[in-house]
Amino acid sequence: MTTPTPTQTRRGVLPHTLPDPLHAILLATLSDLGRSLPPGVTLTGTLRPHDPHDPHPPVWDSVGTRLPPLPHTPRHPIPAHAPPRRHAEYRAGRTCAAQALRLAGHTGPAPLPPGLHRAPLWPAGFTGSVTHAAGLVLAVAGPVGWQLGIDTEALTPDLHASGLTARDLLTHVLRECAFKATFPARGQPYHPPDFRFLPDAPSSPPTPGQPVQVHLTGFPPLPVHWTRHGAHVSALTCQPL
Repeated sequence: MTTPTPTQTRRGVLPHTLPDPLHAILLATLSDLGRSLPPGVTLTGTLRPHDPHDPHPPVWDSVGTRLPPLPHTPRHPIPAHAPPRRHAEYRAGRTCAAQALRLAGHTGPAPLPPGLHRAPLWPAGFTGSVTHAAGLVLAVAGPVGWQLGIDTEALTPDLHASGLTARDLLTHVLRECAFKATFPARGQPYHPPDFRFLPDAPSSPPTPGQPVQVHLTGFPPLPVHWTRHGAHVSALTCQPL
């Protein structure tokens, strides 16, 4: 039987209040990944809200500052029949992305409708990446000219029971991060064998921010910075074109 991917088996809904441990994981993840940000590229994060229609979920930047609400409430083109959890994830992700865009210099609304393979369509002159898993939501944004990719996954009890190991999860996150960064130029669906590591992906967490080189045919190796807090493994790459 094929081992399910983290996305296929992710489940669960956050309780009514934001749990302190998950909030601490969010701030630690933002701090670790924020160390690899180049000038002009911004990182934000939040937790999936209990209320899927909350127009202003709280968002933090890479140094742990809670950001003021957006002047424009982002529009969220998601089908009404989608489950409440999906609405909450979508709204939180788009709000994070809009906040990252504002920090990067974008003004005005940022609806970020889904485009090819459901990837967000970024405003003219900007690019970015969004991710969410098991309640954690992250977004990175910056000017066109950067390859930006971000991903997070959590080794939930379901995944652990399926046979997925921490090393499997890390490998998936590194590949997904590189895929998102190169997708605007490639336009190709995700195919794991296209990505390999130089050297092999580490089997134990290194110092936070230590990069792993991810190689994709036709592209220079991408240094992907990653970290782990609690069950969450998160990664970020920011490379100029």
